Amino acid sequence: MPVSPNNPEDYASMNDFGFTAVDADTYNASQQIIQQTTQQTTQQVADQVSAAVDDRLDSIDANIRAILDRLTGEEGDGFPAAVTDIERLERKLDEMLQLQNQELYAALSGQSADIRAVIDEVEERKGQLTAAYKSKMSAIEQLIMPLLYNLKKNPQKEYIHWPNRENKIQDQITKILALTRAEIPI
Repeated sequence: MPVSPNNPEDYASMNDFGFTAVDADTYNASQQIIQQTTQQTTQQVADQVSAAVDDRLDSIDANIRAILDRLTGEEGDGFPAAVTDIERLERKLDEMLQLQNQELYAALSGQSADIRAVIDEVEERKGQLTAAYKSKMSAIEQLIMPLLYNLKKNPQKEYIHWPNRENKIQDQITKILALTRAEIPI
């Protein structure tokens, strides 16, 4: 018999019973795990981008030093380059820097798309976990509420007649364990 969440008194007429609880701390712990995973992934991607930028800058620095050494005549043939050679080298250096900047920009753009994809995946997983959590909580509620409403009946009587309670309680324990220990289907 389906139970309307708007009318909890419907539980009183059900024969099943059981109990378990999930508190806010358990839910908050799962949310913290998701947040930590997101932060760790973001940090890893940022570290990779930083390393790529550092490598590119080191390469540019080495190229500039080699050009300056050539211009000042400190390496190789021992005489300074001609003025026309310097202008030509400056143009080539500008072209190299522009190409390196374009490659760096392309790499960073690709990384930001990857970060966005990871964040989207984490958000999707969070939504799936929330839906699974709500579904399990609803199923657990349907196992617990009948017991509580049946115990609440006839409060003026001091004793509860409960034949075969061991089997009924064990059945509820089994159902609850099946819900709480099962893998979350996603």
